Parts: sequence; structure tokens; C-alpha cells
Amino acid sequence: MTDALESTSPGRPRDPEIDRSILDAARDLLLEGGYRAVTMEGVARRAGVGKTTVYRRWRSKPLLVYDAFFSRGRSSMTRASGSLADDLRALIDREISLYRTPGGLEAVMGLLSDFSSHPEIEATIRERFFRPDRREALAALVESAKAEGRSPDLPLDLVIDAFTGALFVRSTLQKKPIDDAYAERLLHLMLEGIDLPDDDEHRDLPASSDRAASADRAAKADRGGDDDGADPDDAQTRDPAENEDR
Repeated sequence: MTDALESTSPGRPRDPEIDRSILDAARDLLLEGGYRAVTMEGVARRAGVGKTTVYRRWRSKPLLVYDAFFSRGRSSMTRASGSLADDLRALIDREISLYRTPGGLEAVMGLLSDFSSHPEIEATIRERFFRPDRREALAALVESAKAEGRSPDLPLDLVIDAFTGALFVRSTLQKKPIDDAYAERLLHLMLEGIDLPDDDEHRDLPASSDRAASADRAAKADRGGDDDGADPDDAQTRDPAENEDR
């Protein structure tokens, strides 16, 4: 994937050893000091090359960091296995690898920060990697779903959104680890969601009023409310005379 991120220009053939030393330098600097510690000048100094050598290959820091952490060694899912569960497991495992890579979470947060001020860099990574990667993943899931005789109308794109979003929130906002047990629960949840019927009236879900009541009871429990469901604020809304009688 490195070639897709580089600023190419005519000239003598590139030295792959220089490429590796630059990527290693970027990775080392981030692991040592965080995303802000990575600069093009610092990478060049650590790699023992000129700054122009770095810029000829990667025109900006976000592109270099993305390549250093997420392009090398990232498996590509080019063929469907014929099993929707196996393919979904492979996709979830591959997504988890982003966060389990040493420095991966720091790189993700740094890139998101830079995207806000460099929308053109975000567009480059999205168009060259995120969208093609998503299309490849979706195509594999659709092919395996067909092989199993499932409906071609399964919301598999929504499934991809669901597990990628769940992993992102757990890692970046909740700061919780993504262990094998969590990955397995997530896989089962996705598969159960796929198997739900499309017709709402056939789903074994509680009525909206029951869900609202359950949510209200949960909220009161979190506030330390009484078991009988009485609201401690009710006393403020009672008639004063009634309070005096009590």
C-alpha cells in the first residue's frame, strides 16, 4: 500500500531500505513521544536521510503516520470464504488489529485531530483506502451470504458500520480493552442482528411502552431511587395541605 500514499516523481529507482528506515523512524518517534512528537524533520534525522527524501515519498505527516502504522502488514480480504460467520470474524479481527497495534490508538487519535485541519489529507486516505477497503469487505460478505442461500437484501453495510463503530467507541471513548471475549460477543451480536426478520411485527421485542418503563426504572435505580419506584421529588409537587396531613 505504500505506493498509493507516496508523492512519486521521475528519477532513479527508489531504495526500499530507505523507505523502511523512514517508516520505522516515524513509528519509533510516535511510540516514544506520541503523535505530536512525530515531525518530518525528526523522522528524517532519526532515519539518517534528508528531509526532502522524506517529502518525496510522503508529502505530509498524516500520510506517513498512516502508512507506518496501518498499511504495512495489514491483511487484505480479497476472497470470500463461503461462510458469512468466518468472513465476519476475519473482518472484526482485522479491525481489532488497528487498536492492538502498539501505538495504533495514539495514531488513530492523532490522525483524527489532523483531519479537522487538513481535510484534503482526510479525503486522500478515505478515497484511497477506507472506501476501497470497505467495498472489498462488503463484496466478500455479500458473496458468502449468497453462498449460504441468504437474502441478497441483508443490510451487510450496516453490519460493517456497527462493528467498526463499536470498536472505535470502546477504544477511544470508553478506553476499554478489546479482548477475545469482547470480540466473540461482538461477532455473535452481529450474526444475531443479521438473522432478525425484516418485518417488525414478527420480532420478539417488547412494546415501546414497556421499553420506556424499563428505561425509567433503570434510570431511577442509577439515581438510587426506592424499590417501589416512588420518585423522591414527588413531595415537592404534592399539595401543601397534603404534606401537612402527613
